[in-house]
Amino acid sequence: MKKLLLATALVAVVCSCAYALDIAPPTWRGLPGSTVQAWEFGTSDRTPAPDEMYNPYGYPDLTVYPTSPAWEDMWGGFQGVWHLSGAIVAQIPNGPIQNPYKLIQIQLTWASQDGESVPCVSIEAWLAGMDPEEDPSISGIIPRGEASIQLAPTGVSGAGEYWYHTTYLFEVRPNPIVEYVTIGSAVWVDELVIDTICIPEPATVGLLCVGALGMLRKRK
Repeated sequence: MKKLLLATALVAVVCSCAYALDIAPPTWRGLPGSTVQAWEFGTSDRTPAPDEMYNPYGYPDLTVYPTSPAWEDMWGGFQGVWHLSGAIVAQIPNGPIQNPYKLIQIQLTWASQDGESVPCVSIEAWLAGMDPEEDPSISGIIPRGEASIQLAPTGVSGAGEYWYHTTYLFEVRPNPIVEYVTIGSAVWVDELVIDTICIPEPATVGLLCVGALGMLRKRK
């Protein structure tokens, strides 16, 4: 069900990913300063490694705090599904340079347990270090628009009518050295894809734009 293709190009290393449920990849994926990490939850490991990732700043961590029964090998036509009433918490490391801001895009494939519950997605970020108990937190975390929700079908054959795919976009000022993405509520979770990009000073933004145009021309 879930596949990912990675390609490297564009200056140093550029990542271009295509997941079965990667319905809304950001236009800036693969540009300098960007990261991508995906979890497909194919096993009952509550601290799974990413199934695919590109993050030059460090290794992302994820912990699942489920309810019981916790993990299903197959549910609703999807393989590898967590049954939450707790949360999923992902820690994403960033570059050490404090750029003006960063963007965080989250793609979540989920189903409601009771027909009413929806995911609660939040972000906490810190200016320095990796210890939220000691380092100052960032309050400038801004959702960009409303969450983009695509109803079933998700594009996967046999997925059933239960499944939703939601894309969330957040802006963080300034970009932190680490952020924690928390997903809670009474939902089933099949797949999680997190993209980030640290936006540099204005003098460098032009280079990013040129790179993006080049990537679009290649895709066409």
